[in-house]
Amino acid sequence: MYDNLADFVNYILAKPTAYQYVYIGDEVKLPIQSNSNFSHYLMKGQIYHEGDTLIIGDNLVIKLVFD
Repeated sequence: MYDNLADFVNYILAKPTAYQYVYIGDEVKLPIQSNSNFSHYLMKGQIYHEGDTLIIGDNLVIKLVFD
């Protein structure tokens, strides 16, 4: 429902202690998931795995895929 939110507003109100904020150019390592049914991460149709490193280049929705 919120996938396109960043296309319409340039700010989002949030509780700063509840989120980790990253910026364009930041490097992020995808965390290890404790759920044994976790399969992979999916971003813009591309599959990523736990421990993969991403460089943030744009607004991004990270989906967790479970078996």
